[in-house]
Amino acid sequence: MQTCWKDLTDPTAVDAAVYCEFTGRGRRNLIVAKSSLLQIFDVFDEEREIAVEEETEREDVVLPGRGEGEEQGFLNDVHLLRSRQDRISSLVFVAEFHLNGTITSLATIRTISPTTPGAESLLISFRDAKVSLVEWDAANYKLQTVSLHYYEQHSHQQPFTPRGDETDSRLYVDATGRCATLNFNRDMLAIIPFRQEDDDLLEDAPDGEQQSDKPYLSSFVLHVSTLDEALSNITAMTFLHGYREPTVALLYTPHRTTTSLLEHRKDTSIVSVITLDISSRASSTIYTINNLPYDIHSVLALPTPVGGLLCIGANSLVYIDSQGRTSALAVNGYAAETSDFTFVDESAHSLRLDGAVAVPLGGPDVLVVTRQGHLWKLIMEMDGARVVKMHLEKAVVTGDLLRFAGASCAVQVGDSHVFLGSRVSDSILLGWNRKGEVKSDKLAVKAEIKDEDEDEDLDDLYGDSSANPAQEKKAQKGEHVFSLHDSLTNCGPILDFTVGEPLFADPAQARRQAGITPELELVCATGSDASGALTVMRKSVMPIVEMGLEFKGVRGLWTLKAADGSDNYLVIGGEETSMVYDASQGLDAVEGSDWETEERTIAVGGVMGGLGIVQVGENVLRLFDTRLKLMQLVPATEEEGSEDAIILSAHFTDSYVMVTLDNGKLVTFKVNGKSQELEEMKKPEALAKPEVVAGALFASRDPMFDMGADVKKENEEVKANAGKKRKRENDNEEDGVYGDAISAAKNATGVEIDEKNVSVLAEQNPEGVLRQFSYVVTANGALQVYQLPEYTPVFECPGFGGLPATLVHDEGEAATEGDEGKVVEILVTDMGDERKEPHLLARTLRNDIVIYKPYQHEGKLRFTKVPCDAVTRQPIHPDTVMDGVEQNEGVDLKQAKVKQMVPFENVAGYSGVFLQGKAPSWIIKTAKSPVRIHPNASETPAVAFSTFSNPIQEKGYIYADNNGSIRIAALPDSFTFDNKWSSRTVPIGRNVHAVDYHPKSQTYIIATSENIPFELVNEDSEPAVEFDKESQFLPDTQHGDLCLVSPHTWSVIYRHEFAPNEFALSVKTVDLEISEVTKKRAQYIAVGTGMFRGEDLAMRGTVYLFEVIDVNPEPGKPETNKALRLIWSEEVKGAVSVVCDINGYLLASQGQKVIVRGFDEGNDRLVGVAFVDLHMYVSIAKTLKNMLLFGDIAKSISFVGFSENPYKMTTFGKDSEALETVAGDFIVKGSALRFVIADGHGNAHIFQYDPESPQSLAGEKLLRRADIHIGHQIKTMKMLPKALLSRPGGEEGVEQYLCLAGTLSGNLGMVTPISERAYRRLNILQGQIATTEESVAGLNNRAYRLSTHVSRTSNAMRGVIDGSLVSTFASMSTTRRAEIAKKTGARSERILDDLLDIVFSRVLEASSRTYQPLRTEITAEPHFKLEALITRYDEEFLMQIKSPIHFHRPRSGSMSMAAMNTETEMLRTHGRGGAGNIGNDADMIVEPVVIPVSLAGASGEAFSTGRGGIGNMGNVDESRSPPAPEPTQFMAQPPDAPAPDPDIASGGDGYGEHRHYDHEHHDHHSGSGSSATAAGQGLSTGRGGAGNVEPDHETIGEKVEEAVGIEDHDHPRRGSKHFTAGRTEHGELTQEEVDGGVETIKRRSSNAPKDLADAGVADKLKYKIKGLLHKDDTFFTFPSGRLSRRPARTRHPATEIRESTSSATRCYKV
Repeated sequence: MQTCWKDLTDPTAVDAAVYCEFTGRGRRNLIVAKSSLLQIFDVFDEEREIAVEEETEREDVVLPGRGEGEEQGFLNDVHLLRSRQDRISSLVFVAEFHLNGTITSLATIRTISPTTPGAESLLISFRDAKVSLVEWDAANYKLQTVSLHYYEQHSHQQPFTPRGDETDSRLYVDATGRCATLNFNRDMLAIIPFRQEDDDLLEDAPDGEQQSDKPYLSSFVLHVSTLDEALSNITAMTFLHGYREPTVALLYTPHRTTTSLLEHRKDTSIVSVITLDISSRASSTIYTINNLPYDIHSVLALPTPVGGLLCIGANSLVYIDSQGRTSALAVNGYAAETSDFTFVDESAHSLRLDGAVAVPLGGPDVLVVTRQGHLWKLIMEMDGARVVKMHLEKAVVTGDLLRFAGASCAVQVGDSHVFLGSRVSDSILLGWNRKGEVKSDKLAVKAEIKDEDEDEDLDDLYGDSSANPAQEKKAQKGEHVFSLHDSLTNCGPILDFTVGEPLFADPAQARRQAGITPELELVCATGSDASGALTVMRKSVMPIVEMGLEFKGVRGLWTLKAADGSDNYLVIGGEETSMVYDASQGLDAVEGSDWETEERTIAVGGVMGGLGIVQVGENVLRLFDTRLKLMQLVPATEEEGSEDAIILSAHFTDSYVMVTLDNGKLVTFKVNGKSQELEEMKKPEALAKPEVVAGALFASRDPMFDMGADVKKENEEVKANAGKKRKRENDNEEDGVYGDAISAAKNATGVEIDEKNVSVLAEQNPEGVLRQFSYVVTANGALQVYQLPEYTPVFECPGFGGLPATLVHDEGEAATEGDEGKVVEILVTDMGDERKEPHLLARTLRNDIVIYKPYQHEGKLRFTKVPCDAVTRQPIHPDTVMDGVEQNEGVDLKQAKVKQMVPFENVAGYSGVFLQGKAPSWIIKTAKSPVRIHPNASETPAVAFSTFSNPIQEKGYIYADNNGSIRIAALPDSFTFDNKWSSRTVPIGRNVHAVDYHPKSQTYIIATSENIPFELVNEDSEPAVEFDKESQFLPDTQHGDLCLVSPHTWSVIYRHEFAPNEFALSVKTVDLEISEVTKKRAQYIAVGTGMFRGEDLAMRGTVYLFEVIDVNPEPGKPETNKALRLIWSEEVKGAVSVVCDINGYLLASQGQKVIVRGFDEGNDRLVGVAFVDLHMYVSIAKTLKNMLLFGDIAKSISFVGFSENPYKMTTFGKDSEALETVAGDFIVKGSALRFVIADGHGNAHIFQYDPESPQSLAGEKLLRRADIHIGHQIKTMKMLPKALLSRPGGEEGVEQYLCLAGTLSGNLGMVTPISERAYRRLNILQGQIATTEESVAGLNNRAYRLSTHVSRTSNAMRGVIDGSLVSTFASMSTTRRAEIAKKTGARSERILDDLLDIVFSRVLEASSRTYQPLRTEITAEPHFKLEALITRYDEEFLMQIKSPIHFHRPRSGSMSMAAMNTETEMLRTHGRGGAGNIGNDADMIVEPVVIPVSLAGASGEAFSTGRGGIGNMGNVDESRSPPAPEPTQFMAQPPDAPAPDPDIASGGDGYGEHRHYDHEHHDHHSGSGSSATAAGQGLSTGRGGAGNVEPDHETIGEKVEEAVGIEDHDHPRRGSKHFTAGRTEHGELTQEEVDGGVETIKRRSSNAPKDLADAGVADKLKYKIKGLLHKDDTFFTFPSGRLSRRPARTRHPATEIRESTSSATRCYKV
């Protein structure tokens, strides 16, 4: 079984951020890094009118143009209404890029030759000591890699230092932009110099290297001791401001200490400031500050005029100025105890600054953000250029910041904003102003002037105050007031998740939701501290239905809006009719109108600002007024030869109507405003000849489409004038942060319009000129854009049919005939929520959706493809991809051209596109994300859609399915669509550790905790440590509780508190057997807790068992009708880290011991029945039937079995290597089983239990089959059923289960099984993409996906498929796809279908009936077997006979595994068959026995009853032999494989169930594979083993005994009185078959040696199953008519069964 890893959602936790002008001069870009995802945002401002705070005193307002002490004048005549325009900033998405590396830091630098003039370049550092220099490619709207610098060589690694994956690389850039430094492997520095315009280094390039074309010089690596011998153990570093040469400050601790050693060693931190001479590669130390507090963890360089360095410690803040003078501030009482440094005492704040970050606010103020999310302001009082005093004060914050829980990075954004990125909560954009501060460009004073003649003097009143010293002084004295402007949603860290069902409190609502509710949803435990929450995630969009109607035969829905935005009319179109309803107040049929109801309606739209309504029929257009009175009737076209053409689709704008005909013609009508009539427009010659396959209309006021000659001329003039003023100094202070871009942008037509400023200009001039365009796709694949009404050519791309990455005017080759990317429909519309952007959407013949975003470059229109890995195509028939079959076979071309993409506006505030068809989907864009495709939660295809807004449903929509159901619904307003899955956050406000779903009560159980002070007590419960409560604080510990959450309201309805210092580590819903007699089971909630008692005492834990009971609800709260009741608890030694159930028993771990408990019937308590000792600390425990997978925090995994009769736990195998196991679970495909394990370094490992492999040491060692580096640390995993695609003409596939994983980065991923053939195709595809495609930032995918674990798999080339990489195949151009697919040996259609079936697996779409009883169904009659129990010899046999056999019965008559004693409790085989039944059933094995179980037909006690050993000599009726399969439908036969003997081959075909899966046959009859005992032949094993004590056919037993002479006690089927002949599982044997079997036995028993020799004894019996005859085993003879064997002296250990008296029998449960 092969596997594939796929990221289902993008990471959301922010690790790093930087603010710069990246995409162009004057652009305000915020770039954030989320693990391996790089996102670029624009920062936009908008004015909002807000009220001035009441406490602002009148004299605090200084009017512009007047000094503070000047007389204000006119104040008696002016009444201030205290309102002003405040500027609110927001983040708008620009682009995102997935990188093959984990980003650790970001920095910007200005190079002398950027790709985009005036833009900054971006430096990205990665965890594995790499640095990439990238720039913005404005021509292609993407990143361009300038250089890649890597320092991961072993020569750069130092001894006795952690591995590279354990220490992050950090990047620092000089403030003057002369160099960048990468700190990696703790004490290694890589210095990258950058060229400067006035730098003498240009003339002295090292080694004669020509550097003129590169922005950088050669980098060099050195150890920090090279700079100064005392440097070692670097903690942090930064470049300082205000120095002529690059000057770096390094914080290091040459002698480490700990809290316990402070009495002997304290103040071990040292700061050294060193100047670097890049040209000579030398350095000099300016000053060194010794004896700093040991707990300093970071340093911050302060810009001028303050300058210097701020050191942040856990208990103090230390400022060091440029002269080496220090000032220190104690923020809690521990600072004086842990350090001898001189502090200014502000310990009353009792702050904890461990993990805190800081950012300058401009001037002498610094914002400090604690790990708990609290904001403090450090104020520095200066005397000239010297800081004389520091103090802290709590920052004033307005808005909701209650859920912010600590920052991972802090970045100053402009002059008045700061961005706080977070890993555990939403990242926020804060703005600030000073209390009492009034700025001229933000103040709007509403004045009432008594004398109206004085209006002209207002300009003097509101003059420019920017140069007013009094105003600046007043503003600086004000207090900072912070407010929340915008945020980025974070769904991480995902600590745990469960799968539940969407529920509704209103039963009527639940009935309305029938058929459109997703059966499963994911509920995750996310966040930390105040940001703790439940995050509900759905793969599909569930509409909230307000009303349902029944209307059979619906084919179209249209709504017409009134002037106020509500809908006036609703038109329902059928096959041959259409109806009109008044939708202004309800839904009433319209009577007395001229609407044509007896004709099919193709489309309906409004024109002339809603004053006209156009009804488009099959060949005619009708124009109505607002009262539906007919104004005009126009035929579709009057063109000769097109009179009978039928209209396929129509598009509308306010002034134009475009219709597409079935004969390839396109007709456009213009609305004449004067005559109020439709007039057919004359087409240009370019559109008169070619056939048109698709068209669309688009109207926009966006200045991006301003491409007229006058506009271009004005743009060039402004560009020339602005270019003279845009020379920026290195310190970026002279011209301000944005230069003159903002002032120049005030004139909407006065700047260059390009992709860098179009959105800014659109906001400043929203009422721009409305321009309307016609988009046309011709039959040869060309895209043409014309501006109406003159049909002015604007854009033409001949190669649009190839779907290239960038559409450029007059570039590209025409698509060839039969191209798979044939476009059948296009649409151009605005998409977004608050900010909308135009997008071009194209739908191909195979229903693929391709999305393009327009932009301008050098005054010309271009389009860039938006990457989208969602596949909307339908599964194809397996035969459609075979050679000689047309790709378009089975596709109705006329039906494919029917309009499927319907634009919508203001549906829950979103504008986007709804995709109709078999798989309806929402195409939505938000301000924080690109365009994404979300499936609609519907079981039936959607045939019609339209927006709908009236008193019934505001901002909603209406749609119909093919069953005739019409629903009026709305999008859920509580869900966001920023990520690939929609999500909703339910705030809890506490740490959420675990979550599980209780199906019976339909509630969620969550384990939460809050931080409380931990007081260490002695044995007498008295405080063991004294502390000062005023200035000191106790350490935190967690006080947990168990909460019951109702999904109806998502509120906590019951809470059970644990003891102080106790919190839950594991919570599971378990099915326990409460009666041994009736086997009845009940659902309970098992909880494992831990109690921390200090470092000197071991932890203790408790196992709890709760049940959910019904109670009387609180008044007005019907959801509170459930509560928890404690059933049983037991305190144990050690923390209870994991709990789960197995076969009706409760399993709980206690440290390294695992105990299984069962109910003691009648006593209502649980007692231990079995246990097993593991390694150190159990981190995971997963069950599958009666198999157990355990993970240890340091000692990898163990595979254990549990049996009930007798109770015992047996270790099957384990991994002997050290591995930090964080999460894991089983993964199943049919009969194959693997273990998926995630470690603490972002790797996933695939293990297999294979006792037949020599490498496994007879199964004691689990084999690592593959591994992959995920890039995110997985925290939790769960096995879920995989919904298989239903293919037309295909057969049902085997049952499959995948592993869903949640990471600390906030994203979801999965490990899914794939077939061998798909793996081979995708493996080649992966190699081709990784080798030939351009990689962002120059990174290598193969290197990124290699596991960082010390012990990698021996076969790295056969690892896990990177689904994220191969999914990029879907976004390639058709030409590129064909080239790569050709190298894989398959068509691109075949590969896309693999992606649809595998990479884009339908997670959470399996039936809830499949998922909910998963725990019990798997433990019942098995539907699959362990592939580990199929030996490698058996695999060779399967290859030989070309027909893999699927056994329903696990070990009945099976190959080389068996139990040593009788009834094989753990195997639970049907009957007693199997090679391991050595003696009588009553006999026990007393001494160690070694039996060569590979012997095919050993006599007597060791006889192999299964798989047709040579001892089973029945003859196979040729008439019942299976037909020879086609070679292309089965597994390839080995070239040296001998042909199976027809008499000994696998049993009769035709009786079992045959399933076609991946071109392989699976025979499902239990007798298959046995020669003489095959189903339907001779001595059938039919009913499976020795349990058949009577012969099934009265004659066969006696005849066999007579013929062979085998006595009863030597009978091969020990325990059976006679051969089990006659009746098999598939029917009675005929007398002819019985007689034939007897004759065969007679013949072969009379002269067996001769016949066997003739059959090929010397050739090791080529017809013999290899798994039942080892090469070292000798054959047997028939002395005295009895079967016996003569074993060889040596045997292969893999084919032996060993048992000792000191160990229990090793049994394997299937």
